[in-house]
Amino acid sequence: MRRASAAAIAPTGNLFNVIFDGILTVTKGSNMKLAGNVITSALDTLTVTWGGPKSAGR
Repeated sequence: MRRASAAAIAPTGNLFNVIFDGILTVTKGSNMKLAGNVITSALDTLTVTWGGPKSAGR
């Protein structure tokens, strides 16, 4: 699978909707600002905003 940087495909401020087809844990980390880990099930959605490449710490 080929991966692309969000900076290359979307301008700052765009929303991304992720729809899950099974159980997965999205882990809080330095590259994602989450209140905590998210455990999904089928048809759960996660909406995130791309804040730009230097949005960490804002």
